[in-house]
Amino acid sequence: MIKNQGKGFIAVRFGNVMGSRGSVIPIWQNQIDRGKPITVTDKKMMRYFMSIPEAVELVIEASIRGIGGEIFILDMGQQVNILKLAKEVLNKAGGGKIKIIGLRPGETLDEKLMTLEEEKVAKKIGKFFVIK
Repeated sequence: MIKNQGKGFIAVRFGNVMGSRGSVIPIWQNQIDRGKPITVTDKKMMRYFMSIPEAVELVIEASIRGIGGEIFILDMGQQVNILKLAKEVLNKAGGGKIKIIGLRPGETLDEKLMTLEEEKVAKKIGKFFVIK
């Protein structure tokens, strides 16, 4: 039996969950449906993405594998350029315009899922990084 030594929590870190409430895709779809340009904050904006099934799998795997005190992060590969994604969405939608609106307060051009210290101790287990 493994004791969790008082660390009864297990955390997960998500990237952007495609299609979820607040995801850029439904926002863009709404803008396209209204005949508006889709909005992108900056041409250099980069983000990690995961699907809803991947987000669910992350939570389930963390609950199964976790002992307590860990952080689970899905390996989402490389970050995606938001402008490139916007162009792909518009291409599939039959065209449209993109409006660059600028960074919002506190927003960064790229995303970090782990600190440098966490990267040093993270263990890769299957499709996941686990930080103790």
